[in-house]
Amino acid sequence: MAPYERRERCTKCGFDKEKLYKCSGCKGATARYCGRECQKEHWQIHKPICRPAQPNEIWGIKILPNQGGCLYGTADVPGGDGQDRSKLFEHVLIKADHPVFSEGELCPVSVAVGMPLILYSAAVNGMQVRARDQGNQAAVFLRIEPENAIAPLPCTIFPAADCLLLQCIIVRHDRRPLTREAIEAMWQFTAKVINGAGYPTSDGWVPVRSLVTTAYWQVFSRDYYKEQKGKGRAGFDEFWEPL
Repeated sequence: MAPYERRERCTKCGFDKEKLYKCSGCKGATARYCGRECQKEHWQIHKPICRPAQPNEIWGIKILPNQGGCLYGTADVPGGDGQDRSKLFEHVLIKADHPVFSEGELCPVSVAVGMPLILYSAAVNGMQVRARDQGNQAAVFLRIEPENAIAPLPCTIFPAADCLLLQCIIVRHDRRPLTREAIEAMWQFTAKVINGAGYPTSDGWVPVRSLVTTAYWQVFSRDYYKEQKGKGRAGFDEFWEPL
């Protein structure tokens, strides 16, 4: 595929407009808009990261501890079932010397599909105590290998198979801001790959590795955003360039 140059686009509608206006709060670090209407509609999504970022600061995502993809504790709250996916991920502003860049690991599926992500877990590096009743399914899914949809041993040492513990940090390798919507889509993409791995090639199914392509990821991510927008979820606006 021929390389292409990213264009400046409205953060809300995604259109390539001749004139874009920097958000006055973040000074254009994470948002530029084609007009007031887009800025107003996007405010609740942009608000958590509406602050100027220094050249040595990068917006990443903190993946909160979750079991089976459900946020800890919310199932015990009246009216809560732990199913709000957006609450699994929090924006985090990190410095360029954060351990994620020196000790983190590239997520193989993300590399294969053209959106390389780096995952860092202090638990895997022996700095946090493991516990059988905690886990981070989302982080483990993001770390699977494309050939067999299995995560490395340090991530799956306990029977629950989702024990990459406590808070994990994930960033884009290209150091562009990583959004909660984009990381959620990638997590669900890896879940799709894992599901595909359950069908043996001996029965005629193609190897799961053939799912892990840039083309399939791009189609999946567009469809996922459209599906979530149809459910009324803010932030999942159409996009006109790959994530």
